[in-house]
Amino acid sequence: MTEPAPPQAVFDRQIALTRVGGDEDLLQELTEVFLAGAADMLNDLHAAADLGDAAALRRAAHTIKGAVGYFGADATVAAALAGAVAGVMPATAGLATNRTQRPKPNQKAP
Repeated sequence: MTEPAPPQAVFDRQIALTRVGGDEDLLQELTEVFLAGAADMLNDLHAAADLGDAAALRRAAHTIKGAVGYFGADATVAAALAGAVAGVMPATAGLATNRTQRPKPNQKAP
């Protein structure tokens, strides 16, 4: 029987420190602010999904993605949000992904 793969790190301390100019105190403050608001951000995401409000869902996902950007977790969180959004509202599966990947209204898909 094979061992399960170890979990991948979501938080990259070096990236986070780089993004705040190496300021440990600022990183600590940003972490505290994020943790204080994380529950509200997730509640907004769930409320939008429960209401079937695609625009609010996109805003909530974008807010969470931006908030975790300081912590070097961009790709991991984007993938998790895309999966969560697709699982809750399949018709909006692309909302949590990068908007530049979708064709503009008068543009054909690649």
